[in-house]
Order: sequence, then C-alpha cells, then structure tokens
Amino acid sequence: MDALDEDNVIGSGSSGKVYKVVLSNGEAVAVKKLWGRTKSADESSDVEKGNLQDHGFDAEVETLGKIRHKNIVKLWCCCTTRDCKLLVYEYMPNDYGARVADFGVAKVVDANAKGTKSMSVIAGSCGYIAPEYAYTLRVNEKSDIYSFGVVILELVTGKLPVEPEFGEKDLVKWVCTTLDQKGIDHVIDPKLDSCFKDEICRVLNVGLLCTSPLPINRPSMRRVVKMLQEIGNGNQPKTAGKDGKLTPYYYEDASDHGSIA
Repeated sequence: MDALDEDNVIGSGSSGKVYKVVLSNGEAVAVKKLWGRTKSADESSDVEKGNLQDHGFDAEVETLGKIRHKNIVKLWCCCTTRDCKLLVYEYMPNDYGARVADFGVAKVVDANAKGTKSMSVIAGSCGYIAPEYAYTLRVNEKSDIYSFGVVILELVTGKLPVEPEFGEKDLVKWVCTTLDQKGIDHVIDPKLDSCFKDEICRVLNVGLLCTSPLPINRPSMRRVVKMLQEIGNGNQPKTAGKDGKLTPYYYEDASDHGSIA
C-alpha cells in the first residue's frame, strides 16, 4: 500500500486511480484503486459472510479474469478490504500496441433483474456516455457504438472527451461546431501526418457517424469495422457530403441493423 501514492499515479478515470507499482522481483504492475465510499462495519461484515455482493467490482473481476487477448490488458489478481478495492493488471509499456485497459463503462445489473437485459444503472467516464441514456436510462449496442465513436474522435483530434476549452460542450459537440464554423483543418490533430489527410478525414467521418444523436443512425460494430478496413485498404467508402463539407454518412443496410460483432 505504501506504493499507492501520488508520485506513482499514471492515470485516473471515473472508477478510480491507477498506480505503477514495482514488485520485489523487479516486475512492474498497474494497480487500480477503485473509488467508493468506505463501507460500514455492518456492510463489511455482510460482504465477508457472502450476504452482500458488490456487483460492479465482481463484474469487472469476473470479466477480465476470463479474457486472454493481445489487445486486452491482463488482470493478474484483485483484493478487497473494508477501506478499498484493488485490481492488479499487467503493466503496459508504451509500445504503441492498442490495448483495452479496463471496462470503465461498466454495466451494473440490479440483482433482482433475474437475467433481464434491461440496464438501469451504468457507471462511465464523462463524455463517453450516449446522450439518450439521460432520458431512457437504458443501454444497448448503440450505446457502445457511441462510446467507440468518441474514442475515434479522440484519436483524430488529439483531444479528451471533455476539456475546458469546450465550455459546456463535449468533444462530439465541439467537433461538429468546429467543422461547421472553421473547417476540417481546425479539427484534425496537427501532429498527424498531413500526407494521410484523406484517410484521416474518412476516419473522422466514421467517428461522426458512430456519435450520431439518433441511435438508429449509428452503424453496427460490424459495419464500423468494415468501413475502417475499407479506409485502411485504400477503398473509397460511400460518403455523403454537403456543400463540400465533411458530414456523417449513413449506410442503408437493413440486414445490418441491430447487430454487433
């Protein structure tokens, strides 16, 4: 626990802080200390007796503990006490290999739901949650598509989902407003190679499509993958433009609606 101090913080999100910790054998690990209030003595006693479950914590541990994939960070172990909960992950070197570091947008299902797919509570990072959740309190595959679209916009713009310069806007609204008022050059991260501007614009367009305000206008993940592959292969996807400006495009493919790969 002594290593969990501010000097070792390497990241922070909606669910907790992440620390880099070097073990006695010299191996580095990433330790995620989850946010949360301190449990009362009665609650802690119930947890220890197995009468009370923390479904959010259990869901992340169970899911990550089963997955082994080159693009998903490994969860080595976890521990929980009355005061805190810790998840110990493999430490990811900066080798430019894309990894999913944790399931920060966690779905917490009411224990009384008895298998229903209706999600009444989600915990997620500000800026990634689909706007319709505010009035539907429901999530589905289209909610995930929106979150993925925000990630695409992050990659293209070099900006976080929420930044002070946006004011009351988030990244999605900032991109749309800036495109309309100033043009594409004010949206793309200047550190990106301008030789690939055409591909960058098309990737940005995919991000805009994924973050459409209307869930029905968002593609399935299968379609998103296909569009990105077409861009990577140099194929021209079917895009729609308006007055020469970049705009989201929509694929009419009834067989594809509602599916997710």
